Amino acid sequence: MAKAALRLLVVLFACAAACARREHSVLPRGNVIPGRASESQPPILERVRADQYTLFDRAATIPDDVRVALAREFGESTLAMASGVEPFNGGCLMQPGLPRRRLLLAAISPRFAVVHFEVGGFAVSQQVLVLRRTEGASAERVWSNVAATAWAAPQSFRAALRSGALLVDASKALLIGRTCT
Repeated sequence: MAKAALRLLVVLFACAAACARREHSVLPRGNVIPGRASESQPPILERVRADQYTLFDRAATIPDDVRVALAREFGESTLAMASGVEPFNGGCLMQPGLPRRRLLLAAISPRFAVVHFEVGGFAVSQQVLVLRRTEGASAERVWSNVAATAWAAPQSFRAALRSGALLVDASKALLIGRTCT
C-alpha cells in the first residue's frame, strides 16, 4: 500500500513538474499602456483601435488568411481552435482530440485581425493576437499579449478594443479588466 501511494505521489509530482516547465504561450509579450501611445506601445496599435471591425465568435468562420496565420503562429498545419462553449484542453493534462485554444471573439477588418482567445495549460490564460492583413498575402503578427480578462460579450469586447483595454500590459490586466467587463 505504501509503495502504491509513493508511486502515485511521484507520478503527480512529475505531472506538476511537466506542467511548470511547459511553455504555455508561443506568443511574445507586448508592453502596452491603454489609452495612449508611448515608447512601449507601437504606433500601429492606434490604427488597430481606430479600424471598423466585423466580429466573429466561431473559429471556423474566421477568414482563411487569418486562420492560416493563426495556425502558423501556433505551430500547427491547420488551425485547431474551439469556439465559444466548445470543450478544449484547459488544463495541463491534455485530452486527445481537443484543441489547446478556444476563441472568445475575433475582430476582423480589411487591414487588421484582433483575435482574443483562451489557452489551456497550468492555468487558463486569455490572450490577444493582432495580425496585419494584406490583400493577396498571408496575414502577419504585429503584436500579442495577455488580455486583462475574457471579453466574450461583443459590446464589452468592442469597448475594450476601442479604449485600448484589450491591448494592455499584463501588470495592469487585473485592474483594467475589472472596470471593462
